[in-house]
Amino acid sequence: MPCTDQTESLHLILDDQDRIELFQLRKISCGRTVGEETLLPYIQGKSIDDIIAGTVPEMVPDLQSYRRAEEFLLFKQFFSIRAALLVLVGRSSGQAEQPFVMEELAMDNDKTQIKGEIAVNMISEEIRACGSCKSCRPLSPELQEIATSLVQAS
Repeated sequence: MPCTDQTESLHLILDDQDRIELFQLRKISCGRTVGEETLLPYIQGKSIDDIIAGTVPEMVPDLQSYRRAEEFLLFKQFFSIRAALLVLVGRSSGQAEQPFVMEELAMDNDKTQIKGEIAVNMISEEIRACGSCKSCRPLSPELQEIATSLVQAS
């Protein structure tokens, strides 16, 4: 039976050049990964600026080869990571009622680790807006429906 928990946590690791090294997006209650780390090969080594300014179709050139549910998870991972990076660079507060709420920031000479909670409904709203603006590529009706159901469930 699928988990109905809509609360997720993000653990993001940047290397000493502030480039994406690793991430884990998990459900808080059961610890299950959200879409594995499907997005990682596409964004590993990308800079903070690349992610903030980029779009999913730019990052995942073979996006159309994924099934609709997998495609949605790629969007969800991307927007979650971008939300955390916006907090890191000070363009979002990381406080309650934000897509990403910062819980921990650890820096050493080699890595930056960011941990926090993802507001799934807000991330889903961003995904819906991304598909609605059609600047990069409209979302399929199926993905719009998934995003809408997550927003309405909250």
